[in-house]
Amino acid sequence: MYNESHKRIPTLAIKQAMHSLLDYHNAPDGDVSVAIVGNEKIRELNRTYRELDEPTDVLTFTEKREFLHEPLGEIVISYDMARQQAAARGAATDHELICLTIHGGLHLLGFDDSTDNERDEMIRSMNDHLRRLEMETDENWSSLPHGGCA
Repeated sequence: MYNESHKRIPTLAIKQAMHSLLDYHNAPDGDVSVAIVGNEKIRELNRTYRELDEPTDVLTFTEKREFLHEPLGEIVISYDMARQQAAARGAATDHELICLTIHGGLHLLGFDDSTDNERDEMIRSMNDHLRRLEMETDENWSSLPHGGCA
């Protein structure tokens, strides 16, 4: 867990959500790195790796798995976008950070959200996992980059 945002984040809850998600999906052994950054850093990463010159809420980077115990990948979350999305939804920023962690974890597990149907499936999976964690769900959740929270 890396926090470049200099904001208070729910580190333990994020770790528990990720461990629970990976266990539930019987993910292969490996580490997941979660980094919380600001909009400048995520915009730079989005520009470099996706050729989109704009901030986004979450990016995932998967690692090739040739040996056991290699990293599964990295999740990078914009604290600024999480705060903005939470405010638009009337939710707590900490809750949004956990939702984005789960969303990123689902990407690492092979889920995609390129189409409306895929995005709907990811939201259902995220909410199923939030229920398992006994956390509040949002069946209409979406990220600002996908046109949500308008």
